[in-house]
Amino acid sequence: MAAAREKPRILSAQEAEKILQKNVANIVKKAAAGKTLTAREQSLIASFQSPAAATSRPAEWVSSYEALGTIFGPHRASFPRFRKQFPDAPKPRANGDHHVPAWRKFFEAHPELLDKSETPALDALRLKDEKLREQIRRIKFENEVREGQFLPRDKTLAQIKDLAELLKSKLRSALEDELPPLLQNQPAAIIRTHMKELVDRLCKEFSAAA
Repeated sequence: MAAAREKPRILSAQEAEKILQKNVANIVKKAAAGKTLTAREQSLIASFQSPAAATSRPAEWVSSYEALGTIFGPHRASFPRFRKQFPDAPKPRANGDHHVPAWRKFFEAHPELLDKSETPALDALRLKDEKLREQIRRIKFENEVREGQFLPRDKTLAQIKDLAELLKSKLRSALEDELPPLLQNQPAAIIRTHMKELVDRLCKEFSAAA
C-alpha cells in the first residue's frame, strides 16, 4: 500500500508576512546595488508602499502573550490583566493566537499602559518599517527619473533662462529696429497687420527654439 502523501504545510499569516517583508528587503538591496528590477519586483515594491495595499496584506498573528510583550513592551503577565480591566482589549481567537494589529489599536487608545521604559522594541519595529518604506520611496523615484518622468532641475532652469533671454532679444530687435520704419505714418489697419505678422513670426521662432 502506497504511503500517504504528506500534505504541504500552510503558512500562518504571521509567517507569510515575514516572508513578504524579507522579499521586499532583498529587492531593496538589489536596487541599491544598481541592478535592474523586474516588472514583478517593481510591482511588489509598489504594492508594499501603498497604504491601501498594506491593509490587504495578511493580518499579523502571534501565538503567545510573550510574543505580544516582545512587540509592544509590557510583560506577558500584563495582557490577561488588560483583558480583565478593559472591555475593548482584544480577545484571542479559538486556537489562542493574538491579533497584533488589534492590540496595536488598543494601545493607541490606551497609551498610558505602555511604560516608556518598556517600548524600545515597539519603537525599533516602527523605525525599521519607516526606514524600509523610505528606501522604497527613493527607489521608486529613481526609477521614475530614469524613465524620464522628471526633468533635472538645473538643466530645466538653464533652458528656461535661455528661452527668456531669446525672448527679450527677439522682442527688442523687432520693436526697436524692425517695426518703426514699417509703422511710420501708417494707418491703424496697416499697423495692426504688421504687428500681427510680427507676433506670428515670433511665436513660430519660440516654438522651434523650445
